[in-house]
Amino acid sequence: KYKNGFITHPICVKASLTIEELDKIRKSCGFTGFPVTADGSMDSELLGLVTKRDTDFLESRGSMPVSEAMTKRAELVTAEEGIELAAANQIIRDSKKGKLPILNKEGQLVALMTRTDLQKAADFPHATKDKEKRLMVAAAIG
Repeated sequence: KYKNGFITHPICVKASLTIEELDKIRKSCGFTGFPVTADGSMDSELLGLVTKRDTDFLESRGSMPVSEAMTKRAELVTAEEGIELAAANQIIRDSKKGKLPILNKEGQLVALMTRTDLQKAADFPHATKDKEKRLMVAAAIG
């Protein structure tokens, strides 16, 4: 789900998931980067992020857990819950990172912002969106 420019329900994974299992999730959903949380769900402690760059050249995909390949939370740029969209956009621009996890005061993941979404907004500034900044679709048969 997407709300006001933030992904409010990103697909999260557990640290114990193998890289091989992660590859299957990537293939089925089309995304390449995922938040890694304590229990593999939203509103859980963020442990890190795992992206394609973290796993591109790994050989032991069947047995290696995501926790060994992911970028640990201490190395991530994050923002605190309640941040305004413009400020989050600026953090992504300045940090040159692909993803910006939004955390509450307990360090739990509450939303995610991606550079890809920021780029799409810049590339298609006149796209029709609803009040929560989600794309709207229309069709005509003629």
